[in-house]
Amino acid sequence: MTPTIGSTYTVKHSRKGTFVMRVDSLDADFAHGEVVAGKASLISGNLVPGDKISVRMSLCKFELEGGDRVSL
Repeated sequence: MTPTIGSTYTVKHSRKGTFVMRVDSLDADFAHGEVVAGKASLISGNLVPGDKISVRMSLCKFELEGGDRVSL
């Protein structure tokens, strides 16, 4: 099962940490969207709410805001 475009998820990423993301688009390997809560850690600094982000889905666990978990 893959994340759904337009849905909001708590993302637990093995490198970027835990944050809330709204998914805007998907491709074969990545989910693209916007940080809506928390902060994602990058080598170059942190992404905060309002910043765009892309995550490799194989490195994440997605938990749908409201309870459903999606592991890829």
